[in-house]
Amino acid sequence: MGVYKEPSISKNQIEEVYASCIVEPCFFWCQYANAEELDKVSKLSQEAVQTQLDITFPKTLGPGSPCLALFSTDNQWYRALVMERLDDAFHVVFIDYGNETDVAVKNVRPLPESLLDMAPQAFLCSLNGFSDSKGSWDDEFKSQHFHIFYNIIFKFDDYGSYKATSACTNYLG
Repeated sequence: MGVYKEPSISKNQIEEVYASCIVEPCFFWCQYANAEELDKVSKLSQEAVQTQLDITFPKTLGPGSPCLALFSTDNQWYRALVMERLDDAFHVVFIDYGNETDVAVKNVRPLPESLLDMAPQAFLCSLNGFSDSKGSWDDEFKSQHFHIFYNIIFKFDDYGSYKATSACTNYLG
């Protein structure tokens, strides 16, 4: 996510986080437990779409382009990164949550510089000790067990590189 500001976290700094979007044990997104910055980003995103619509803007977007995109489930606007351009839509990842979806061309807007300067509120993680090379969980296991991860606070203690998958350990206390 090189177009967005990188977070300023020191290696070995401990942060409390929770899972915001789970794909696999080796691939899920976390957010900071303190949602103050996320609330600020969300508010600014809703305000930014009130400006006049530039109908030529979607023509400038391609993979790696930042934008605001409408999430159809809650009808709210969120910061996104274009992953792929489709016929009449874009496949985007919502950088503050980690979820991906297709968004109609009419439902993308320019991202103001002020929102580009704020670090993404979600980042990739994996459970320590899990590896893609050792297989994956089947769909039945995922549907029965992934919901437990959504309400657990994790202790994030191996940041390393922002672009690399990081390790999280369960923190219950």
